[in-house]
Amino acid sequence: MSSPRGLAELNRKLRHREVPGDPEERATIRRLVAEYRARVERGNRGLPYWLGFMGLSAALMLAAGVVTGSWTYPLVFTIGTVGFCCLMLWMRRRSLDRARSMHSALRSESGQAP
Repeated sequence: MSSPRGLAELNRKLRHREVPGDPEERATIRRLVAEYRARVERGNRGLPYWLGFMGLSAALMLAAGVVTGSWTYPLVFTIGTVGFCCLMLWMRRRSLDRARSMHSALRSESGQAP
């Protein structure tokens, strides 16, 4: 199941939380979920720094707005930055929930301990 079409089909099953019946597909999707979870775990280390940088840039833009007296651009930038950060966190949480549910579904159907 290393063909691009097969991986796309497995990703679709992952998105729709469908547990494949074929043992080969189950093993492949189990590896995909494990790789994804490991990649997200590694990304967790940089997330606070990224959020801090985005917050600092928004605060600096607001400070520049106070100094120059122009509030329009700094407010739009700050609202956009906060919205973008919230969107990124929501998307990350949603994809992690999918990976966790698929991981638990694969474990429960195969009879393995969690």
